[in-house]
Amino acid sequence: MTVDETIVRGRFESGELEAEFRRQFGRAHWFQNSVAAAAGLFLYSIFGIVDRLVSPEEWRWLWQIRFGFTLPLLVAVFAVQFFPALGRRYSGPIVFVAMLLAGSSIVVMNLWMPPGAENLYFYGLLLVIIFGHVFWRAHYLWPTIASILLFVFYLAVTLGQGAPSPAHLVAATFYYVSALTIMIYAGWFFDRQERRSFMLQRELQQAATTDSLTGIANRRAFFDHLAQEWRRARREGETLCLLVVDLDNMKEINDTGGHARGDEALKQVARVLAVHARRPGDLAARLGGDEFVLLLVGSDGKGACEVAEEVVEKVRRGPLSGVTVSIGVACVVPPRGQGYERAMQLADQALYEAKRGGRSRAVCKLLVQEEGGVGKPEGQISA
Repeated sequence: MTVDETIVRGRFESGELEAEFRRQFGRAHWFQNSVAAAAGLFLYSIFGIVDRLVSPEEWRWLWQIRFGFTLPLLVAVFAVQFFPALGRRYSGPIVFVAMLLAGSSIVVMNLWMPPGAENLYFYGLLLVIIFGHVFWRAHYLWPTIASILLFVFYLAVTLGQGAPSPAHLVAATFYYVSALTIMIYAGWFFDRQERRSFMLQRELQQAATTDSLTGIANRRAFFDHLAQEWRRARREGETLCLLVVDLDNMKEINDTGGHARGDEALKQVARVLAVHARRPGDLAARLGGDEFVLLLVGSDGKGACEVAEEVVEKVRRGPLSGVTVSIGVACVVPPRGQGYERAMQLADQALYEAKRGGRSRAVCKLLVQEEGGVGKPEGQISA
């Protein structure tokens, strides 16, 4: 499926993918929208000078609408934007409400314009839709709906004042609809480009962190993830278990069935390991060649050994006969001042013992923390 095929009617088909895009979109544009909010408040305020110049007799009424009513509400709405968690999530509703407030006030202020300038502030509506569609980054449907509602309100107020000339209605409709059409297209285009960029970046990231043959994480992705989980487990005093997995007879498989059979054997092991990476933080990866690893977060030694036994059995009974694995297991509560290297070393030692003990088996070791942060082996379990 191509990048464009994953986008249907301005949304991703997958709800999970759409949610991920929304989160990234909010993070990417939070600062830009915050600047737009500050600029919008400034511009709306500075147009008070125009009120004073255009309507020297009614400017007090205009200022009551602008500064006494609308501006405080705009400040309250835009204040939500300056809280990152809220601004990133509700950028669409924020601009929707802000556009309705600012645009409606412009339509109402137009009622106080002196003769000859009755529709002078109509052009202010164009500034509102440009702000919502271009300077503010949100899904284009929010500013589109706000723009349509504002034009309907403008027409209702204008007709309520009296019958405007046909030329005025045609001109106003032409200008507004033309500007809105351009803005909707621009919003749709920007949104689609954002989604394409998101998908391409996601695919590049997956290619850089995924083993192309087996589809599970590669060596780089695993050690980046392990370093992150190691720090978190150290803070929270949580146990991490490493299962280092190695095919017992890769050379024989390649010699008897060729590399195609060898590739299928690797995929079989990867599928079994991926099934056991169930909880958040768990990860199955191929370290290279015929060596794999499974990280289990929050599992105790007994549970990790049971998983290792299941992996050994499922690989042995897999659809491709003659494939077996040996597993070395190390479980540890990460001690302060130490990296994950000691745990990896212990798991490798357990794997060596499993190989030496007859293969197609698992050897489990636990690592406890002594005073001073030094780890030592606590015990060993053979499966």
